[in-house]
Amino acid sequence: MTSGPAKRGHMHVKTYVKTQNQSVWEINMRMFVSTLLVLLGLVFVLPQHTEAGPAFSVTGISAPGGPCCYAYAVNKNAQAAGVSNTADGPRAFLWDKEKGMISLGVLPGGTESMAYGVNGKGQVVGSCVARDTYHAFLWDAAGGMRDLGVLPGSTGGIAYGINGNGLVAGFCATGDGPRAFLWEDGKGMVNLGVLPGGKYSKAYAVNDRGQVAGFSATFEGNRAFLWDPEAGMSDLGVLPGGLESKAYCINGKGQVAGVCQGRSGPRAFLWDPVEGMKDLGALPGCSGSRAFCITEAGQVAGVSLSPSGNRAFLWDPVHGMTDVNALVEEGCPYAGHRFIDARAARTGEKGETILVARHLDGVCMFENSVSMTRLGN
Repeated sequence: MTSGPAKRGHMHVKTYVKTQNQSVWEINMRMFVSTLLVLLGLVFVLPQHTEAGPAFSVTGISAPGGPCCYAYAVNKNAQAAGVSNTADGPRAFLWDKEKGMISLGVLPGGTESMAYGVNGKGQVVGSCVARDTYHAFLWDAAGGMRDLGVLPGSTGGIAYGINGNGLVAGFCATGDGPRAFLWEDGKGMVNLGVLPGGKYSKAYAVNDRGQVAGFSATFEGNRAFLWDPEAGMSDLGVLPGGLESKAYCINGKGQVAGVCQGRSGPRAFLWDPVEGMKDLGALPGCSGSRAFCITEAGQVAGVSLSPSGNRAFLWDPVHGMTDVNALVEEGCPYAGHRFIDARAARTGEKGETILVARHLDGVCMFENSVSMTRLGN
């Protein structure tokens, strides 16, 4: 399933993701623009890219009352999940075009919640802060929010990815550092371990084959991994000259995307079981890139980094890396707001590409029609 690190940040920014050196709950804060701005998510639904460029419509995502939210995940039905600032504090949400935004609440004793993954059944996973500890949760419409527990000896957990069968991937805090887990209903959590010589591990995504993507800290630095139910955890290596790598997403074909840190900066990569790791490059004028999500069609989305302003990208094997701003520049009433990153992507029921991204002042969804509406701010 496609998934991206949540970072996760919110409006007027109390940041819920801490840096790696601060705690196990940090989730690539370096990937975020560190500003006290309203951080909002956009969802694009685009037809397959052609030389003439896609046609699409725009719908805004917002909560009652105004600017609010950031979306971290989207499913094949164009339901988006993320976090919204409310009067009661940050709340995980599930959004769709018919029902709008639904607050998923908190666990008993909880003070805030954040959603990072959603599957085609509308099941949502994330984390809830309760009694000063992070709790991994699974939410569905029938049963509400459920605490997934922790690995033996752990003090807390966070869930990032969920597949179509309800398998959940994430990591728990242990005395030996974070440990990646895979949770299954009726069986609980399984510790996925670490790579040889590894110190800790974190899992961010799981596909319908039960394969998990993440990274493990080793004596050589962080290494992206692919965990398979039969083969266990495999090191995906680094790009030529690379120092470390992290994987954030995986599709049903076992293709993995993430970021490789080199001496000249970070580079988005696509790893394939046959071809290995490929450098996806960066947009013109940019110094680096990071990939956060991948579709079943092998399209990759993320952020291209520039001192003059980051830009969201969409990559495919035919056209290479394309600036999302160029895809929506014509006909989009919010073209003046630069889309700064893309955190989730999905292949829809009809083969369309659904892309979640953000700019600094609005929230929208793009679809295959010419009509455009905005649901708020």
